[in-house]
Amino acid sequence: MKYLVVLFCMFYMMPVLAQGQSPKGAQAIYLFKHVRDTANPGQVYEENLLLQFTANTSLYRSYAKYYDDSLFNDQMTKAKAGLPVSVSTEPVRVKKSTIEQLMYQFDAGKFYFIHPWIGETLVIENAIDKIDWKLEDSSISIGGLTCYKASGYFKGRTYDVWYCPDYPVKAGPWKLNGLPGLIVEAIDRTGTVSFSLRSIYRNNSFTPGLPASHTKITKAKFNTLIEDLRQNPGGYINAAMNGSAAPGGTNAAISVNTNPSAKAKPRNTLNNPLELSE
Repeated sequence: MKYLVVLFCMFYMMPVLAQGQSPKGAQAIYLFKHVRDTANPGQVYEENLLLQFTANTSLYRSYAKYYDDSLFNDQMTKAKAGLPVSVSTEPVRVKKSTIEQLMYQFDAGKFYFIHPWIGETLVIENAIDKIDWKLEDSSISIGGLTCYKASGYFKGRTYDVWYCPDYPVKAGPWKLNGLPGLIVEAIDRTGTVSFSLRSIYRNNSFTPGLPASHTKITKAKFNTLIEDLRQNPGGYINAAMNGSAAPGGTNAAISVNTNPSAKAKPRNTLNNPLELSE
């Protein structure tokens, strides 16, 4: 596996935690692969995702978005301090990435779906889905980590995973969690979805928590917002910018944009979503 070299280098710099020792904070980068359309198996969506975790909390999000935000915040800090900031004249290439975040509070049995919206951040509170993992006797070494095998059925897929008890946390990539150790790799049995650890290192500065400013809504309300936006994007955005369509707005009537180009466009056909019907 190509990422083993990266893993070896990272773990050479960071001593592996002793069995049973909880980390104050760490972060791991996973390579996510997904064949979204089985009619085109050669077209594989790939993205690096970041998992930041402590003993009882984890936050999962786009690594590219995290990196870009870090650079932006650094530039803003320098600007406020009167320090010179770097300005690039190179054209910016925007790559599609995951915009939502998943935050888990394992002791409380809750996870939060965090989604940026028009001018605000929406949060949906959920109970953690329990995965009935079957622990197996098989073990392998991945990047110097001793990992053990488990399998479980979740959201319409059966996953074979490798987890590492040397990191005694329940965390894992995406919504896969609940094992007696960090999930290092997960592959569904169709071979169309996988999460593979690329690097991991300490991050004691990570402080878990919801965004300082956010609006809590129900999943049903969120689905309605998504559908309204899809059906009439121009009208919805126009209303939201005036404070009437957003969840925290005045709930005034949405002004409808009748421009044909602003109406909903057909969705791309994806016959293999990440979450399948149960």
